[in-house]
Amino acid sequence: MANYVSMVQELYVAYFSRPADPKGLAFWTDKLENKIVSHEEIAASFAQTGEYKAAYFEVDKTVLVNEIYHNLFGRPAE
Repeated sequence: MANYVSMVQELYVAYFSRPADPKGLAFWTDKLENKIVSHEEIAASFAQTGEYKAAYFEVDKTVLVNEIYHNLFGRPAE
C-alpha cells in the first residue's frame, strides 16, 4: 500500500504543487491499489480538474514542464 500512497502523493505534488488531502489520497490510493484505474488515468483525471486548469491552462509547455520538475525535484528541467 505504501507504494500506491507514494505514487498518488507524487501525482498531487506534480499536478497541484501540494500534497494530497486525506480524502483524496485515500480515494485515489484505493482505486489504484484495486486496479480500478491506472497511474496514467489518475494523471489524466487531475489534468481535467479546475484546480489544474486554473494554474496551467494557458501556460507554455516549456514553462509547464519546468514547473512540474520544480514541484517534484526542486529544480528546473534539464
